[in-house]
Amino acid sequence: YENGGLCHLVAVSFDNSGIPVQLFTVNRWVAMEWQYPADVVISMIDKFQIEDPIDGKEKFSLSSRWLMAMLKLYRPQIEWALHERDTMIAAMKSDNPDNWSEDDTVEVLSAVTFDFAEQIDRIEEALAAQQAG
Repeated sequence: YENGGLCHLVAVSFDNSGIPVQLFTVNRWVAMEWQYPADVVISMIDKFQIEDPIDGKEKFSLSSRWLMAMLKLYRPQIEWALHERDTMIAAMKSDNPDNWSEDDTVEVLSAVTFDFAEQIDRIEEALAAQQAG
């Protein structure tokens, strides 16, 4: 995106056993990011890759592949969370137009909890319905 810098796509929460259970977005001050509108961030998802800033080669390939898979698997939830984040930002701007993004009483702007097994079941059902129809 031409006018900004670092962009935080979405954060992932894990349970005590290391299973991802929630996606969430944060206020600008938390990640020290440039807060792009949801539609711009969503367009960045397909371009996500972890590269070494010096030589441009993929770095941390297993982590990068895992993160890219999470972005695809939970894309509907991510899109919802980003749009919900924008709704919250609009309300915060209305209440505090001069300092909305630095309000340290607001850390999380949106969150969606999910069940990994249920997500896989829904995808398999959708694929089966698509193949049958």
